[in-house]
Amino acid sequence: MVNIKNIHFSLWLLGIIIFTLSGCEKLFIKPDKENTHISNFEILWNDFDKNYSFFEYKKINWDSLYSVYRPLVHNEMKNRDFFHVLNQLLFHLKDGHVNLSASFDYTRFSEYYLKAPPNFNYDLLERNYFNNQQMYTKGGAYEYIWLGNIGYIRISDFDASGFGYIEGLLTYFSNAKGIIIDIRNNPGGDPYNAEIVASHFNNVKRVYAFWKWKNGPKHSDFTEAFPYYIEASENPWLKPVALLTNRSSFSASNDFTLMMHQLPHVIHLGDTTGGGGGVPYFRELPNGWTYRFSRTQTLSPEGENVEFGIPPHILQYMDTIDFLNGKDSMIEKALEILDN
Repeated sequence: MVNIKNIHFSLWLLGIIIFTLSGCEKLFIKPDKENTHISNFEILWNDFDKNYSFFEYKKINWDSLYSVYRPLVHNEMKNRDFFHVLNQLLFHLKDGHVNLSASFDYTRFSEYYLKAPPNFNYDLLERNYFNNQQMYTKGGAYEYIWLGNIGYIRISDFDASGFGYIEGLLTYFSNAKGIIIDIRNNPGGDPYNAEIVASHFNNVKRVYAFWKWKNGPKHSDFTEAFPYYIEASENPWLKPVALLTNRSSFSASNDFTLMMHQLPHVIHLGDTTGGGGGVPYFRELPNGWTYRFSRTQTLSPEGENVEFGIPPHILQYMDTIDFLNGKDSMIEKALEILDN
């Protein structure tokens, strides 16, 4: 069987090569650059201008933002004030993969989930569904339990270890009528781990996405779209699966949702995912502040950009009355679907 990690690493390496050769750039700005507020602003603005991947898709006029924020910067201003100006500038990108980090603060874009209902409450699960009977695999990748004749698997992030234990979990749930996979509030992590999980529900090699890498200074400069695949499992789970998401299902969770959407026995319910379709790259300014930005675009097999999230097959919010009665509306809907 083709090694998924080798494919993933090869395409990642291709992106690094493109990134390095495009303008002979380095992954980190040389430390001998002039270190003033004005020069740091210019370095960051120009780096984004040449390398950020979503200006055209999001219809952002980066030049006009320069005209607004560059006059606010002067070399005598305090570091925190300068940081605030950069934060305001980057906020216009509305990208959870865009951050600026100093010793005293860390910028983040959170509107993609803060403007939506939470649609998740772990305390509700713990008190009314788990009752201290849930189990955990070694490394923390999975939290799981029987809910009647349905298997429930929670994946809280894709950065834990032990994702290969999915094979044992599916054996454990072999007599279940179906499985719920809950990735609500999962902020992402390593997409390779997402591929490991999805492959165990897949019986034939499938394209799940196309990635384009930024490869030139123009906002429209991209490589051709490279396909990404879910490999087939020798013993896949092909009984019904319900995937639960909310707007806090971001980055690698967005990737995982896109993978699972390619499988005919998977029903996706809940809220639209949080998006995050660009692979982030990390840089450093002469003043020591680090930042990251999206360098790629992810497209569905149908050519749809998934930067802003993937809508569910069935829209299902947490109902207030259900919550007051100790019920999780999404889990209850999933149980209803899988048990019929």
